[in-house]
Amino acid sequence: MSLIEPPENTASDAIFATSPALGLRLAVISTPRCGNTWLRHLLANVYGLRELAFHSPADIDWAALPNDCILQIHWKPTAAFRLSLEQHGFRVVVLARHPLDVLLSVLHYCLHDGSTKRWLESEGGGEDAICGAMPCSSAFMQYATGSRATALLSVSREWWDLPGACAVRYEDLVADPLGELTRLVEALVIPPRHPLAEAVAVNTLPQLRTRSGTPEVPESDHHFWQGKPGHWKRLLPAHAAYAIAAAHGEVFGDLHYICDPDENLDQGQADAHWIDINRSELMTRLWSYVANRQRLAENLKRVAALEHYCKDLEIALDHRMEVLATVERERAELATALRDASVAIETMSRAPTQRLASMVKRLFRA
Repeated sequence: MSLIEPPENTASDAIFATSPALGLRLAVISTPRCGNTWLRHLLANVYGLRELAFHSPADIDWAALPNDCILQIHWKPTAAFRLSLEQHGFRVVVLARHPLDVLLSVLHYCLHDGSTKRWLESEGGGEDAICGAMPCSSAFMQYATGSRATALLSVSREWWDLPGACAVRYEDLVADPLGELTRLVEALVIPPRHPLAEAVAVNTLPQLRTRSGTPEVPESDHHFWQGKPGHWKRLLPAHAAYAIAAAHGEVFGDLHYICDPDENLDQGQADAHWIDINRSELMTRLWSYVANRQRLAENLKRVAALEHYCKDLEIALDHRMEVLATVERERAELATALRDASVAIETMSRAPTQRLASMVKRLFRA
């Protein structure tokens, strides 16, 4: 059976119990690129829940969460995180997907979205080194067998067998969405509020791609890529697949996945398949790059014209400043001349009066 049935509620299972006072709260917690967003949309439609997505428990305002909601996050089951889930009445659903499909999906996703650095807050490294790399490249092989891949793949593994967690395989969900969703609802023991068939019908991967970027599906279209289990068998030669699987033996073992590559696939064929799969997106990005270069060239021409215009303005302004300086100098000279003339006039106007007064004084003395 694809679902791990939750046991009867016990004190140890309280973390997964719902509380009527808190409404219905679900948390989809898994490794990135396992179909988390798709399952979140399905369950949100079945139960009429508000959808929320976070990168870290530190981003969550627990007290402000709505009563009916479904939370999506990629985070390990730390004691503090589990306690917060328990206190706020969340049931946990965990997804697993073949590790090689997960890592190839990460390789595609990081080419379009820089938010991967928030996954586990960059535990084990980041995806910068593989942005634009091929699956058979040394860069991807180092990444896929290194600490960053280990950290990401461990999220689903660590949640998978926890008491009360409802576990779903991505491969089973793709093969039979309605049947798997039905089994999940039965495992949750929460009656659906809306028909399951309707939720499946409006949340097919093609429809999610078409509706991406809208209020109901805010994720970008690259969020919903191929959606094909076993995709890795066309993209990884046997030696590469075995090397990656050997680096993650615990994940393969605990989640019961096997590594059975196509022994006849060579690197040339694998690279050709990767290019063929991404051809449309690469062409779109190429034409976007060309269009951006053209817009950049046009903008540079406008900038050059503006710089020339600004230079002409600077020359005109310098000339205007020189004229203003000349006018100011002439104004100052004129003001000085006017003051001198005023003094002279005043002096001349006082002179006759002084002579008349002198004559009157002489007459009286006579």
